[in-house]
Parts: sequence; C-alpha cells; structure tokens
Amino acid sequence: MRVAVDRVRRSVPIHKVERTPHRAALVIGGGVSGMTAALAIAETGFDVHLVEKTGELGGNLHHVYYVAEGDNPQRLLRDLVNRIVGHDRIHLYLNSQVIRHSGSVGDFAATVSTRLHSGRLRETRLRHSAVILATGGVEAAGGQYLLGQDPRIVRQSELEEILAHHPERAGRLRSVVMLQCVAEPGSREYCSRICCTNTLKNALRLRMLNPECQVVVLYKNIITYGFREKYYLEARRRGVIFVRYTDAEQPDVRLESRGAHQALVVRLREHVFG
Repeated sequence: MRVAVDRVRRSVPIHKVERTPHRAALVIGGGVSGMTAALAIAETGFDVHLVEKTGELGGNLHHVYYVAEGDNPQRLLRDLVNRIVGHDRIHLYLNSQVIRHSGSVGDFAATVSTRLHSGRLRETRLRHSAVILATGGVEAAGGQYLLGQDPRIVRQSELEEILAHHPERAGRLRSVVMLQCVAEPGSREYCSRICCTNTLKNALRLRMLNPECQVVVLYKNIITYGFREKYYLEARRRGVIFVRYTDAEQPDVRLESRGAHQALVVRLREHVFG
C-alpha cells in the first residue's frame, strides 16, 4: 500500500487538449501501393506529401509486364503516374528520403532530404496528421540452389524479362524447372501469396511461346487463392507438370560434367510414387 501511494504521489495529471489536425498525410514510397494510397487520400480532399527515394515512380511495377488475368501492368503504371503528377493536392518529392520524424497523431513533423540535380541536398519540413509506409519489398536473392553461379538459374522476374523482351530465347528452351517455396537462409519462412500465381503466369506464357518445352513446377504447397485456382488448372491442362516435395527431401540442384559441357541437373524424390 505504501509503494502504491508513493507512486501516485509522483504521478503527473494528464490533461486533454483539443487541437485541429493538419489536413495532410505523408506517404513514404512511390510504388503502386503508395501511389494508390496517395490518390485515395487526395480524392477525399486532403493534401498528400508523396516521398520516393528514387528518381521515378512505379517501384516493382516497372518489372511486371503481364499478369495472369491478362491486364497490362505498364498501362496501369502510366495511368497512375499521370494522375499523381497532375493532381493539385499531391506534392511529389523524388530522390528524397525522410531523415527525421517527430510529433504525435494529428500533428506530426517530418524532415525530407531531397538530392537536387546539382548534387546538393535540400531539406524540407512537412506537417501532417497521418503516415502511410508503402516502402515495398524486394525479391529474395540468396545463393540457394546455385542461384548466381550459373546463368541458366534465374529468378522468376528475370524469366519474365526474357519472356517479355526476348521470346526467341524462350523458343530455344527444351526443359524448365521452376522451384517454389525457397526461403532465404536465416530468414523466417512464410508464404508471400504471390509466388505461385507469378510462376503460373510465366509457365503459361512459356508454354504458349514454346509448346514443346517441358515445364515442371516443384512445390511444397500451391497457393492460388480465390478464382486464381483456374490458372493452376489451366497450367495442368496445358501440360505443366507439378511435383510436390517436403522439407525432409528437398530438391538437389547441381552441375555435372557431360563431355565438353556442364549439364544443369535437378533431382527430386517424388514422395507419392517413390
């Protein structure tokens, strides 16, 4: 009881203060999520400060050339950028980063550092009520399964570049293995929910460009949620082979000398039929 009373004696009363919040928001990240958020806020009548660390808007959308549903992501990119640049309530900061942030809900203050064409840095102080972090993600780049050690081993984004810009290279392929559910060493394993659909769209595009190419997908689980299940069924109908593996028996990827060249070999025990 003495401790509780002594603690109360040292307490400071809290007084509520009414204040009008600043009618502005800060959005950090100029990818598709950041641009969509900025437009949604601006369309409701509030000012938006959109901060992007690179010299252009778009983020990962710059490297997406088609989607499973058939829409054109590059058209979406151009539309979003044009709407952002032309909106009178959106203040755009390219080549910029937030270097300081303070305040509380309704009254935040941020300092944005912008690198000018001359190379000098300019600092701008912004007042805002809310913050949206839309800083995006990056594709895993670990060295598992000889990634980075042989030019024939590529990530799905690199394959998409080939399919979109060099279809003649896709036409020369005879066998392609797509390895799913690869976690970076030391990272916490989780499902991103986008890898499977991304693989299916590339597998379908590859089979369309080169019907003679054998495409095999090695996976732990196929997560094509909702109506995207139909792309999994379509891939199977088009001859894509799906083989499941487990943590106990993972694929083995290696280079083997065969005469004058190095063969890229993938071995896997198919646990259903052995």
